[in-house]
Amino acid sequence: MSSNLAIRLLEAIRTSTETQNALRHIYAIRKVFPPKKNINKFIVGGAVEESLSRLICKCGWECQNVSSTESVIDIVVKEGDASFPFSLKSIQKLGSAVILENYRGQQHAIGDLAPTILVVLEDDVATFAYVDQSTIADIPHETVYAHSDSNLSMRGGFVRKLVTSNLQRDMVVEIQAPSVPDLPERDISVLALDCVEAMLRV
Repeated sequence: MSSNLAIRLLEAIRTSTETQNALRHIYAIRKVFPPKKNINKFIVGGAVEESLSRLICKCGWECQNVSSTESVIDIVVKEGDASFPFSLKSIQKLGSAVILENYRGQQHAIGDLAPTILVVLEDDVATFAYVDQSTIADIPHETVYAHSDSNLSMRGGFVRKLVTSNLQRDMVVEIQAPSVPDLPERDISVLALDCVEAMLRV
């Protein structure tokens, strides 16, 4: 089951010597490309997904980042002949809403919550937590979700209570945030254009 694997993934992340380096990259990219700017939100989210996918590989599993082709699932972790899909979600502050799915037009029906690894990147601590449909099965949708014509999100207050009180302790891992030097903010549009110009000059 995904939950059993998730517990082992979280323990591996807690104990791995690679975790601080992965977190350092994640915290650094949030400084260089602040996600408060709309243009950076998907860039930072994608970088977090890729960094965590690489970390899981370094912890001993085969892990594929599928976020560019899938709408809900971000990584697939393989163990033996079995494949386990996970959604990865990151927020900067515990208590912030977690956007689960973006879409346009009319509201979509709320389906089962995919196996999800939530990463909370606060200034002093990074928290990893695992949630899935069994976690919220007996809780009314209106308590868990905020639903609009543009996205489906998990309510910030519910997320805070879930992580701090409701989840089994082996489904939550807290790790001291890394020290990251002051880094200059960069413009992703300029970097992308510079990259293409350099490629065309070759």
